[in-house]
Amino acid sequence: MTKYFEDAGFKSGVIFDTRKEEWAGMLVHDFSVFNLPELLKRHIPFLKIKAFSYGADNIYTPLVIERLKQETTYPIELIVNHMTEVDYPDREYMLEEKTLKLSTEINKKSNLKIAIHLHAFYLDLIPEYLDYFDEYVQNYDFFITTDTKDKYEQIIKSYPLNQIKKVLVTGNKGRDVLPWMEISELMADYDLCGHFHTKKSKDNDWIVGESWRRDIEYSLLKPAQAIFQEFEKNPKLGLMIADVPSFFEHFYGPTYITERDIWPDMEEIWKKINFENPRGLKQKDSYVMSYGTMIWYRPQALNNLLKVDIEAAVPEEPLPYNSILHAFERLLVYTSWANGYDFRISQIQTNNGFVANFSANRLLRSVETDLTQTKLRDLVKMIFKKIKVIIAYRLKIGKKISKFVVKFILEKCT
Repeated sequence: MTKYFEDAGFKSGVIFDTRKEEWAGMLVHDFSVFNLPELLKRHIPFLKIKAFSYGADNIYTPLVIERLKQETTYPIELIVNHMTEVDYPDREYMLEEKTLKLSTEINKKSNLKIAIHLHAFYLDLIPEYLDYFDEYVQNYDFFITTDTKDKYEQIIKSYPLNQIKKVLVTGNKGRDVLPWMEISELMADYDLCGHFHTKKSKDNDWIVGESWRRDIEYSLLKPAQAIFQEFEKNPKLGLMIADVPSFFEHFYGPTYITERDIWPDMEEIWKKINFENPRGLKQKDSYVMSYGTMIWYRPQALNNLLKVDIEAAVPEEPLPYNSILHAFERLLVYTSWANGYDFRISQIQTNNGFVANFSANRLLRSVETDLTQTKLRDLVKMIFKKIKVIIAYRLKIGKKISKFVVKFILEKCT
């Protein structure tokens, strides 16, 4: 490009001469790719897409985005939307842009054809959900699943509603997930579907289940019309999930150790999904997910996941914390992305940083660990992951070759 403009009679100059600049902490001496903060500091008028790819997990990238929002008029959604498509959908710097504070006061009614699935294990909660559906969703077709014939009879007798299209007995296995997978085909032709279940928390105090369910109701049902508008104006929106439940803001959520144990099942399910254009799933310390699997979704965003047969791998109750159902729960956002759709988060509440500090320190206290106890293998993996980035960037070798090199070295080191 420089030569093109010079040949046209223009002269070139340098805004930021990096040749004598210190580059400690950077993988390679390339400020345009590996040092976004310094580019902002020097008022460089353009940022490379590649810089957001290589800086995807850098702790400073969210601060770069925040600075751009504060100091420029550049539409951040262009960065987020493009990087979602070419990179990955849940980078930390994207999440604020994908979190919506939705109004409950919208009077305009949606024209979308809407289906709702409710898995009713606890029948006493059905009236509560119906009140929310009728007041905030209003026009919908209703599909109910339950686990016993007796509950089926009670539902039929107690709720002779016109909007009920199907009541199905699915058995007491797979919690809400297997029933959802079984009935999802009946909802495949709707514009938008909601999946909910009568949430209680058997493993925690009563208030935990109550708080969790209320968070879902307040973030996914009360603003239902605003959510429907988001789907109508954005054809690339595939999922609307709730924010992290309040309980986990005060306590702590899944740890990277838990996520590491769940990963093999995630990977196994991913291999079985029939994608039109397959994309890679990344193993991460934290996943963006719908806690409890309650969501609004376009059927085409999830249909291929919902068709995967996982029943044989589902254990009997009580479920361990690393069951295949927990793996399924973590795949919704990424399946939607691999199918060409994005997600948004309906905000529950915003706590200050002090709450996050309390939560983080509760976690550290509970596991009583520090970096000195990190396994040598984990450290070796981290080192060679950085080497892989340098090899791929410098030598321009393909991803498959670089992965093979790293895998070969790891096998020889362990």
